[in-house]
Amino acid sequence: MASRAELQAERRDQARTNDALEALRFIRSCVGERGYPPSRRELAEHLGMRSADGAQKVVNRLVEDGVIGIGANKSPRAITITESGMVEIEEAL
Repeated sequence: MASRAELQAERRDQARTNDALEALRFIRSCVGERGYPPSRRELAEHLGMRSADGAQKVVNRLVEDGVIGIGANKSPRAITITESGMVEIEEAL
């Protein structure tokens, strides 16, 4: 049986995974509708976060996981969804 700390860590990991997947879906939606990705503030608002810093952490995690890329100029709107990111979205549907 898992300890209380292990269960709490598992819940945090699941919440992070849910945020990452929802962020990925939102980015894809914005690009499809507007032609460009959301700002960090827009992403934070969509995810119910209080600051853009939380959204930046989600973006950083998505970059580390290889599901999005950030342009060479590191512009806040230079996000692209990689092929593996598109696969992840499709698998989650």
